[in-house]
Amino acid sequence: SCESSADGGDVCQRYMAETITPTEELAKNMSEMRYRMEVLCMNVQRQLCHAIEEVDGGKFLVDRWMRKEGGGGISCILQDSKVFDKAGINISVVHGTLPPPAVQQMKSRQTNG
Repeated sequence: SCESSADGGDVCQRYMAETITPTEELAKNMSEMRYRMEVLCMNVQRQLCHAIEEVDGGKFLVDRWMRKEGGGGISCILQDSKVFDKAGINISVVHGTLPPPAVQQMKSRQTNG
């Protein structure tokens, strides 16, 4: 289900589904990179889906899911359509605590280039 944003606009008009992070939280924190990235990814997802729908004539099925550990995602799937057998444009906005081995692996990648 979609909601109205703080600026009065319908969130589903701007994106394929309701944002993963509540719109009020996004609006208050747009100076932070993670919030700007979520909005950027949702905008690109909408633009790509609409461009493909225009070419194909089909409509993407949208599944918004949430992750108990934090965050969630939006999966957009077009299947058995006129041009594409199957197309998917998905985003994930997940957060939580990384296990120590994952942190170490990320640190080693930074130093190795």
